[in-house]
Amino acid sequence: MTRSSFALRPDPLAGGDVEQDVHITQDDVVRFLKRGFVWAALAAVLAAAAMYLYQREAPPVYRAATTLYAADNVVDLRSVGLSYLVSPTLHVDAYEVAARSDEVLQAALERLGPEARQRLGVDSLRRRIDVDTRESSRLIIVYALAGSPAEAAAYSEAVAQALVAWDAQRPRDNLLRMIESLRLRIASMDAQISGLEPGPQRDSMVALRDEQVAQLATAVMLSDSVVGRLEIVQAPQVPSSPVAPSPVFDAVLAAVVAFVLAYLVRLLLAIFDARLRDPEQVPLVSGVPLLAVFPPVPRIGARSLPAAATGFLRSALVPDTSRPTAVLFAPVDAASRASRLALAMAESFARSGARVLLVTTTPRDPDVLERTSFRATTENTLEAHLRFQGRQAGQAFVRLEGPGSLAILPAWEPSHDASELLSFGMRGALDAWRQQYDVVVVVTPPVLAAADAVTVAPLVDRTVLVVSRGATRRDLATASGLLRQRDVVPSGVVVTGVRSAGAGPSAAVRPEPAPVRSPAAPGRRAPAVK
Repeated sequence: MTRSSFALRPDPLAGGDVEQDVHITQDDVVRFLKRGFVWAALAAVLAAAAMYLYQREAPPVYRAATTLYAADNVVDLRSVGLSYLVSPTLHVDAYEVAARSDEVLQAALERLGPEARQRLGVDSLRRRIDVDTRESSRLIIVYALAGSPAEAAAYSEAVAQALVAWDAQRPRDNLLRMIESLRLRIASMDAQISGLEPGPQRDSMVALRDEQVAQLATAVMLSDSVVGRLEIVQAPQVPSSPVAPSPVFDAVLAAVVAFVLAYLVRLLLAIFDARLRDPEQVPLVSGVPLLAVFPPVPRIGARSLPAAATGFLRSALVPDTSRPTAVLFAPVDAASRASRLALAMAESFARSGARVLLVTTTPRDPDVLERTSFRATTENTLEAHLRFQGRQAGQAFVRLEGPGSLAILPAWEPSHDASELLSFGMRGALDAWRQQYDVVVVVTPPVLAAADAVTVAPLVDRTVLVVSRGATRRDLATASGLLRQRDVVPSGVVVTGVRSAGAGPSAAVRPEPAPVRSPAAPGRRAPAVK
């Protein structure tokens, strides 16, 4: 009825209007797992089937291994008159890096022959090689993967031999550089000696040259006797069976990964989805209990709502119809179809034997008028009764089968003074209606679209927020916060649009109200406000 709009406000729960601890119970976890189990299981089955079919058609892969030992100490042969040069000691992890280096892999390709060099490059061979080191035993294991057993053994052995040669070549390279330096120094001394006259200076230079020549001879001799620290202790064996593919193992692994990812996606969607997808989120978002959940509210007259759900909500809101009660249905969003729900609940109250008045503040509410075939006069509209604070006579009838009666009082024409009229006349009108009716059901436009709900809520006995599944959680929290700013704590929330829904489990079960005798006879039209 009132056309004033509200701007969105911050979440009242975040602002401290509602103090509520968030606890994740074992039941919450079990419920989350149950609701996602079907989709997770389906994802696991599809992933397992796809992986199995893919791996079954994949070519076989064989693996061969060559084991090397990195000596920490070598036998001293100088006691028997043999001289040699030993490679400097390296950590076994350094050999792992060396085995993957371009120099070693290029040498391995040279050992494999021209056909291997045409088919493989250094990067391709590096992807087929894996090196494992064991520090305690100083063992180095070179693994190689290939499409045939012979190729796997050849790749592993070639890389191992190239690594052994690289280790032996390290001191030889230093020695060759030393030999070249000695030769250059001797040549320089020969030039100096040739320019000196016989005498002590020339004799001293000649003696120094002889020492350099002796060092050169020793270095040349050692260059042919370099001893490395690596040796092959286990040559590669030609593998008899492939290590891949493994369709069954890979399918099981894919199923486990898909199962976990399905729950992870569901969890992320629940965290980042701003819409209300699960009715169990209602108490946390709004700070009030969940009263009931309903399937999509049908068009009036198409089919009725579940009797168990409406009866449960009826007994929860008005357990005793002997005391007049006013109930406000305040929608959070238009998709909740609160007018249809309010009319269904009003009919349920009437069929249980109560005298019921349905008031809608939405001008010409189609969800109510379509069902009741209401015809407006100068006396039977909400505006007329508000001007006289409920004392205006008027007639509006709804034909019902049952002991109770149902009258309707809809708003008809929007006016410039609608807000003032609602604020002025609703309190007195409710007092008058409570003397004539057992239950007064009031339904307004959405809380965030008009001020009707926050105007009427302080005047009624029960306030129920109606929200559709799919509405934003922010809208629900803001609507609840606006009512709390008027010192109104909603009795609960009703969620519509939930498939195969019944009464909400969080509402307490209460006994059905006893039928109340009404002056209206069964099957006859019940008068509205008088």
